[in-house]
Amino acid sequence: MISYPFINLPDEFSYLLKLNFQMSQKDLGIVQKFFYDRPGLLALAKRMSGKDDNQFILEREIKAQGWKVYISKLASMYIERALRGEYPLNGDVKLTGEIQAFEDHLSSFFIAGHGRAFLLGFYYKMWSIEAARSHISMNGNALTNLDETLVLIKKVRSRVLQIDYLFITLQHLISFIGSDKLGFLLDQGHDLIEIYTHLELNQRKNLVDSLLSYSSSINEVDFLSPLNV
Repeated sequence: MISYPFINLPDEFSYLLKLNFQMSQKDLGIVQKFFYDRPGLLALAKRMSGKDDNQFILEREIKAQGWKVYISKLASMYIERALRGEYPLNGDVKLTGEIQAFEDHLSSFFIAGHGRAFLLGFYYKMWSIEAARSHISMNGNALTNLDETLVLIKKVRSRVLQIDYLFITLQHLISFIGSDKLGFLLDQGHDLIEIYTHLELNQRKNLVDSLLSYSSSINEVDFLSPLNV
């Protein structure tokens, strides 16, 4: 059975990936304030740039690289620390190749500028690092297999903001009732809440537990508070 673990992701990085970032001056101002209000995050950005305080201008760094590349490099800093125990001198986007590929697979299903697909991929990457260290289960980690879930996401027929929760939900439903039956129900117009209510109690609990583990990992603990098992 799929079981998502709690992974202690960096809160400040998770926040950045939950933003709707369109490279506008307003968005840049919000991000710049967020960095400068967090000295540790700002120090990491400066370290990644290789520049001293007199040369470092955050807005210029983001504009020069583009938000997608910049956030990928920042992710690689956290990944390297999880792997080696310390931050590298600069970011290496090669470390985020799997995450970027995962995000690209989902790009048709979420609104441009939202980083939640990358956030879910980052969660999977950090989960895989933790699994190698602590020998926890990788069952459900979609960096290894996402094909069936991608097919079913196409049946939702609209772009969504919280693609991460949708992906996790569909993945679990496939494991419970199979992709053929789930696809049939979606084609017949049944929504996910209706399908959820017809699951067995242990299946509903398993899905909610995984969603809670993920939402806790990205510091979004109030997301599922209204949901009853």
